[in-house]
Amino acid sequence: MEKLPITLIPLKNQKPTDIKESWLELSDNHLVYHVDFWADEPKDNNDHDLGWEPVYNKYDILVLKKNIAGLEKSFTADKKWGIYIIVSGFTNDVKCYSRSETSAQALYDKIFNWLLE
Repeated sequence: MEKLPITLIPLKNQKPTDIKESWLELSDNHLVYHVDFWADEPKDNNDHDLGWEPVYNKYDILVLKKNIAGLEKSFTADKKWGIYIIVSGFTNDVKCYSRSETSAQALYDKIFNWLLE
Protein backbone atom coordinates (compact mmCIF):
# COMPACT_ATOMS: atom_id res chain seq x y z
CA MET A 1 0.00 0.00 0.00
CA GLU A 2 1.37 3.40 -0.98
CA LYS A 3 -0.05 6.77 0.06
CA LEU A 4 0.82 9.63 -2.32
CA PRO A 5 0.35 13.24 -1.21
CA ILE A 6 -1.80 15.41 -3.46
CA THR A 7 -1.27 19.15 -3.56
CA LEU A 8 -4.54 21.05 -3.85
CA ILE A 9 -4.08 24.13 -6.01
CA PRO A 10 -6.39 27.06 -6.79
CA LEU A 11 -8.77 26.42 -9.68
CA LYS A 12 -11.16 28.72 -11.51
CA ASN A 13 -14.06 28.08 -9.12
CA GLN A 14 -12.24 26.82 -6.04
CA LYS A 15 -9.44 28.34 -3.99
CA PRO A 16 -8.35 26.04 -1.12
CA THR A 17 -7.79 27.91 2.15
CA ASP A 18 -7.46 25.27 4.88
CA ILE A 19 -6.27 21.84 3.73
CA LYS A 20 -6.66 19.16 6.38
CA GLU A 21 -5.74 16.09 4.29
CA SER A 22 -5.18 15.25 0.63
CA TRP A 23 -3.79 11.98 -0.68
CA LEU A 24 -4.18 9.15 -3.13
CA GLU A 25 -3.64 5.64 -1.77
CA LEU A 26 -2.72 2.76 -4.07
CA SER A 27 -3.25 -0.80 -2.81
CA ASP A 28 -3.25 -4.19 -4.52
CA ASN A 29 -6.73 -4.03 -6.01
CA HIS A 30 -8.05 -0.49 -5.47
CA LEU A 31 -7.19 3.15 -4.96
CA VAL A 32 -8.63 5.67 -2.53
CA TYR A 33 -8.79 9.37 -3.35
CA HIS A 34 -9.17 11.39 -0.13
CA VAL A 35 -9.38 15.16 0.29
CA ASP A 36 -10.61 17.14 3.29
CA PHE A 37 -10.41 20.94 3.04
CA TRP A 38 -12.07 24.34 3.14
CA ALA A 39 -12.09 26.49 0.01
CA ASP A 40 -13.45 29.79 -1.15
CA GLU A 41 -15.95 29.17 -3.93
CA PRO A 42 -18.06 31.63 -5.93
CA LYS A 43 -21.67 32.09 -4.86
CA ASP A 44 -22.49 31.77 -8.58
CA ASN A 45 -20.02 29.94 -10.87
CA ASN A 46 -21.15 32.10 -13.79
CA ASP A 47 -20.77 35.44 -11.99
CA HIS A 48 -17.76 35.77 -9.66
CA ASP A 49 -18.71 39.41 -8.98
CA LEU A 50 -21.47 38.15 -6.66
CA GLY A 51 -18.74 37.18 -4.21
CA TRP A 52 -17.12 34.10 -2.77
CA GLU A 53 -17.96 32.06 0.31
CA PRO A 54 -16.15 29.43 2.39
CA VAL A 55 -17.26 25.88 1.56
CA TYR A 56 -16.26 22.65 3.28
CA ASN A 57 -15.21 19.83 0.93
CA LYS A 58 -14.57 16.21 1.82
CA TYR A 59 -14.29 13.36 -0.66
CA ASP A 60 -13.49 9.72 -0.13
CA ILE A 61 -13.62 7.87 -3.43
CA LEU A 62 -12.77 4.20 -3.66
CA VAL A 63 -12.04 2.82 -7.14
CA LEU A 64 -11.45 -0.84 -7.91
CA LYS A 65 -8.34 -1.28 -10.06
CA LYS A 66 -10.27 -3.51 -12.49
CA ASN A 67 -12.71 -0.62 -13.19
CA ILE A 68 -10.07 1.89 -14.28
CA ALA A 69 -10.55 2.41 -18.01
CA GLY A 70 -7.73 4.86 -18.60
CA LEU A 71 -5.26 7.41 -17.32
CA GLU A 72 -4.67 10.83 -18.85
CA LYS A 73 -2.18 13.64 -18.28
CA SER A 74 -2.93 16.93 -20.00
CA PHE A 75 -2.37 20.68 -19.83
CA THR A 76 -5.66 22.41 -18.98
CA ALA A 77 -7.16 25.62 -20.32
CA ASP A 78 -6.43 27.14 -16.88
CA LYS A 79 -2.70 26.46 -17.47
CA LYS A 80 -2.44 23.66 -14.95
CA TRP A 81 -1.50 20.03 -15.38
CA GLY A 82 -4.29 17.53 -14.85
CA ILE A 83 -4.10 13.83 -14.11
CA TYR A 84 -7.43 12.12 -14.82
CA ILE A 85 -8.17 8.57 -13.70
CA ILE A 86 -11.01 7.42 -15.97
CA VAL A 87 -13.31 4.97 -14.22
CA SER A 88 -15.87 2.71 -15.95
CA GLY A 89 -19.35 3.13 -14.50
CA PHE A 90 -18.49 6.35 -12.64
CA THR A 91 -19.92 9.66 -13.87
CA ASN A 92 -16.79 11.67 -13.07
CA ASP A 93 -13.09 11.07 -13.49
CA VAL A 94 -10.87 11.18 -10.41
CA LYS A 95 -8.96 14.43 -10.94
CA CYS A 96 -5.64 15.63 -9.54
CA TYR A 97 -4.02 18.90 -10.58
CA SER A 98 -0.49 20.21 -10.49
CA ARG A 99 1.27 23.49 -11.22
CA SER A 100 4.27 21.81 -12.80
CA GLU A 101 4.70 19.16 -15.45
CA THR A 102 7.42 17.52 -13.35
CA SER A 103 5.14 16.81 -10.39
CA ALA A 104 2.27 15.82 -12.69
CA GLN A 105 4.54 13.38 -14.52
CA ALA A 106 5.76 11.87 -11.23
CA LEU A 107 2.16 11.20 -10.10
CA TYR A 108 1.19 9.89 -13.55
CA ASP A 109 4.17 7.51 -13.55
CA LYS A 110 3.29 6.15 -10.08
CA ILE A 111 -0.31 5.47 -11.10
CA PHE A 112 0.71 4.08 -14.51
CA ASN A 113 3.18 1.63 -12.97
CA TRP A 114 0.63 0.60 -10.32
CA LEU A 115 -1.94 -0.12 -13.04
CA LEU A 116 0.48 -2.41 -14.85
CA GLU A 117 1.35 -4.47 -11.74
